Amino acid sequence: MKWESFVHAYDPHHRAGAYLTNGSDGGAHPPVRESRHVQFVREFALSTATLHEKTDILIGIYDDVLSCLNELKTCQYTASTFSDAIQRIQDLVIPLKSDLIDLG
Repeated sequence: MKWESFVHAYDPHHRAGAYLTNGSDGGAHPPVRESRHVQFVREFALSTATLHEKTDILIGIYDDVLSCLNELKTCQYTASTFSDAIQRIQDLVIPLKSDLIDLG
């Protein structure tokens, strides 16, 4: 099931083809005014999709950081080896920190 099917199933004013934000289908039909409910569901669907995408990215970064940490458990005991692993972790985490600051 997709958000679009929910929107169109519960909107009593919905006409086939009315998919634009302003309610216009781009055709000969007069503009269809969307209810607040439909607008909310559309915005919520967009927010949910964005959260899903960002969560998938974060899971990938988390896995990469764990991989680096596991390498530290068994790597050679040299400064350059430690330095390389720590640098890879920082390269993964620093962009996240700047993204979080932008969200704040």
